[in-house]
Amino acid sequence: MIHMKSPIVLLATGLLGLTVGLVAGHYWIPTPAASSTRIASPAVATTTPNAKPSGLSSPVTTAENVDSSPATKTPHDLQSILQEPNSFHKIKDLYNFVDTLPAGEIPALLEQVKARGMSMDDYQTIAALAGRWAELDPEATLAYTEKNTDPQLSYSLTATAYGALAASNPDKALAALQKMTDPMKRNIALQSIAMQFASKDPTRAIELIKSQKSTGNNQWIFSSIFSVWAAKDPLQAAQAALQMPAGDQRNISLQGVMNQWGQKDRSAALDWLKNVPAGAEHDQAEQGLISNWSFTDPKAAAGYIETLPNSNHKSDLMRNIVFQWAQRDVQGALAWVDKMPAGEVRSQSLQQLTSQWANNDPKAAAAYVEGLPAGEAKNNLVSSIASTWAGKDIYAALDWLGKNTEGEARNNALQSVAYQWARNDPQPPSNTAKLCRKAKAVTISSAL
Repeated sequence: MIHMKSPIVLLATGLLGLTVGLVAGHYWIPTPAASSTRIASPAVATTTPNAKPSGLSSPVTTAENVDSSPATKTPHDLQSILQEPNSFHKIKDLYNFVDTLPAGEIPALLEQVKARGMSMDDYQTIAALAGRWAELDPEATLAYTEKNTDPQLSYSLTATAYGALAASNPDKALAALQKMTDPMKRNIALQSIAMQFASKDPTRAIELIKSQKSTGNNQWIFSSIFSVWAAKDPLQAAQAALQMPAGDQRNISLQGVMNQWGQKDRSAALDWLKNVPAGAEHDQAEQGLISNWSFTDPKAAAGYIETLPNSNHKSDLMRNIVFQWAQRDVQGALAWVDKMPAGEVRSQSLQQLTSQWANNDPKAAAAYVEGLPAGEAKNNLVSSIASTWAGKDIYAALDWLGKNTEGEARNNALQSVAYQWARNDPQPPSNTAKLCRKAKAVTISSAL
């Protein structure tokens, strides 16, 4: 089984995915000509492939091929850039601005961004600033990182600085790593160095991760390393993945290979998969392939899954593809789920689908569920939709419950709504029982 990471590790790995691209060849700082007053905008960093075991990760927005003509004037202060409402222009202006910065001005700007409250836009800004600074002066960036006590800012800087130092001076990066005492920062630095190695010598990256003692779960990094390897030589990467120690390391490595190989040449990946004996390795490799396939062509991926023999593995694949499919095409996913035979897999798949549907269009999801036959499965869906809807508009959710549900379905759903109310109400009742009574009163009044 692949272990789940704690919230703080998820935060750190997300920051690593955002920042490591800046130092792995995706963030290019051009050398300005002597007479130039404007520098072309480089690509914004993309996420590291498969930054978690499931392989499910979405890339950061890029600003490639942006208009850098002299007619478009870049603002000269960071505050004005970050207030730009158009995301495209904000990204373009940010990277034009960052490219002109000398190293000495960056620490003050980092503090400026930190004071804003650290939104997702701020993470991208910090990644850009840190990437510029780390390329200009990685040792100064490391020194600043060690002194910084803010964990979010410090994690982003650690990933960027160690990746940049590993690119220019690998031995120095490894020596600095050995002196680190903070466990979380050390893990982030280790992973960032390994990803820098992976682009040139994946076997060295693998051995580095294996050789270092870690207080966290570094298994997921093997997926990223093998994904990078598979982009260059998928067959060699696949054979190497099969040689990894049995268990999580091998399974995650195979997922990384197949996710990347499926993008590169799905037919070849499927042919190779046929020669892998049935078992855990085969299932994990197939999961990696389907994970990518379900994003690009979920209908074709679903057709492939239908040809597989019935098993727990097939059931897992069916639920996973419904979850991904529903994010982009609810009706397509629903048509496939409706064809499933009655049973646990269909019920769970429908739960996945309506959860996604309620996120985007709770009224439509609710209308669909109202038409289902009464029973436990319907009650569970009602609760799921009510909970999701309450997170967005609690009174609309209660209004729907009051007018369109009754009995056990309504009572169960009120428990879910009560939980959301406790999270969102600045002065909620002191316990869940009181909260449920309050929610029930609102629900009943809305039905009158």
